[in-house]
Amino acid sequence: MGIFPNLIGVIVLAQFQAIGGGGVEAPAISGRASPICARSIVDSMMKPYFKDQVRVAAVQYPIEYNLSRANLLDKISSFVTRAKGSQADLVVFPELIAFDLYSQRKGLSVADQLRKIAEQDTPQIFGDLSRLAVSQRIAILGGSFPRIKEGRIYNTSLLALSDGTIIYQDKTFLTEDEKAYGFSAGEQVKVFDAPWGRTAILICYDCEVPSISADLAPFIPELLLIPSMTGAEGFQRVRNSAKARAIEHLAYIVHSSAVPTSSSFTQFEGQSALLTPNNHGFLGVVREGMWNMPEIVVGIFNLKKLRENRQSGGVWPVFDQLQRSEKPLQIQLVELQQKHF
Repeated sequence: MGIFPNLIGVIVLAQFQAIGGGGVEAPAISGRASPICARSIVDSMMKPYFKDQVRVAAVQYPIEYNLSRANLLDKISSFVTRAKGSQADLVVFPELIAFDLYSQRKGLSVADQLRKIAEQDTPQIFGDLSRLAVSQRIAILGGSFPRIKEGRIYNTSLLALSDGTIIYQDKTFLTEDEKAYGFSAGEQVKVFDAPWGRTAILICYDCEVPSISADLAPFIPELLLIPSMTGAEGFQRVRNSAKARAIEHLAYIVHSSAVPTSSSFTQFEGQSALLTPNNHGFLGVVREGMWNMPEIVVGIFNLKKLRENRQSGGVWPVFDQLQRSEKPLQIQLVELQQKHF
């Protein structure tokens, strides 16, 4: 078991599992958290190991296809080494970097190749990423990979912490393409107290879904990690939704994206960004990469400043929403008489 076991779950608690151990499953919490505890959560959420700041690196990762597992791991390791050289505490890769293992010459369907990757490659890669996080002393969000669980295939992100703790997050809302590829929708979003602060992972489309943001609200996340893979239009949806989440939750965002460089979808690079709220004293964007340039986007999130801003009574939409929970807002549909339409 890792040294950061305190987990708060949206729907259920997260599972932590350390290298070489049997893992520990936390008890489940059914349903939606009560917003009545919002103020006590704010007052009590601090943990002695939380950092005042976190240096993060978002990877603009070039997906090129046809790689072996060994070549993929070498490629990932090179970005991790660069992030560590920039003194990053956390490095975030885009969604479905597993497509680097996709062979354009085998003649198999996308669904068949993803299942093959899930069966033959993902377990080894997840283990290697966890060991890499420990050896490099850096947390790694390894994008996402197809993962087999109870016979179903999920689009799963792995966050490997430097103490050997691992966190799985399945994508919970799927696009039509993902459904066609045979993915199943996950059933949980996990909120966890990481070494730097309270964190959640929203994979691509998940960050666009209003109910997920609403369900996260009582747990007061400080950092949202958003790996994505989309076309150009989808990129704008995810980026704008990520910015909205930063404003709603008064939280920091890491958006690591993969976007095709052409209409042929033969190579992905995209653009990544480190986003902040737009409250007084915040930049809105800490750093943003150059479009379609393989690089790492590195910056610092000042968590102490974020916590002080939350306590100072500034604009914080989520907290204001939770404060009126005893008298919820009513939405009324008004029927207009068509006199002059």
